[in-house]
Amino acid sequence: MVIFFKPSENELQAEEYKKRFWNVVKFLNENDPEPWPPNVPEDPNHPEWEFCFGGEPIFLVCRAPFYSDRKSRFTSHGLEITMQPRGTLDDITADTKKGQQVRKIIRERLKNYDMIDSHPDIGDYGDPTNREWRQYLLPETNEESVVRCPITGRTVKL
Repeated sequence: MVIFFKPSENELQAEEYKKRFWNVVKFLNENDPEPWPPNVPEDPNHPEWEFCFGGEPIFLVCRAPFYSDRKSRFTSHGLEITMQPRGTLDDITADTKKGQQVRKIIRERLKNYDMIDSHPDIGDYGDPTNREWRQYLLPETNEESVVRCPITGRTVKL
């Protein structure tokens, strides 16, 4: 599922898009009628944590106009949030042959499409060094990284 937001009448800076993204995540988090799934850790610094809504783990991807070199995350029409249920990725995890093939294809396509190398925070779900939330809204450059997760349990801190 993709959520499209009406483009702003004024040009927004990257920080404003980031703030809007996390505000949407905060709203969803605080207004989710379902309990957190018992099989998903509540600590976002756990390698198997994933954002959840409606009792389902969901991988989020932010797309916005501020991404110029990272074309795979660029959209000229305002903020977009893609929500991909974790279950759709179960057959292509990094520990499977099919998953490794899919990752190789995707990463090769990104290398050819983006005008910047893959961000160091791009990782594999469950890898002890990976944190899913770092991939939701990537920085514009590879020298930057989000060091603190804005999400804690059922509360998002901005």
